[in-house]
Amino acid sequence: MPDDAWDIIMKVHVRAPFRLIRAAPPFTRIKAEPGNPPENRSIINVSSTSGLHGNVGQANYAAAKSAIVGFTKTIAREWGAFGVRANTVAFGYILTR
Repeated sequence: MPDDAWDIIMKVHVRAPFRLIRAAPPFTRIKAEPGNPPENRSIINVSSTSGLHGNVGQANYAAAKSAIVGFTKTIAREWGAFGVRANTVAFGYILTR
């Protein structure tokens, strides 16, 4: 796989979510007032079963989606104190018939 194929997938699937979440703290990381529960805030990232298990011919995509899982776990740990939940949804092919 050429470098540009690797780089474009990383830009779309890792850098873009990072930039969006990096802009979120003024709206999400707000301390609750004493005696009042924090507002319900959450971040939902999209991964793939390729990021969890790998997939033949998709090293770049699998690595990017795996990075999203780690990124989301880090956000959950860092922002949990501010009442922000962070979750990842890992979609995949499901044979239904």
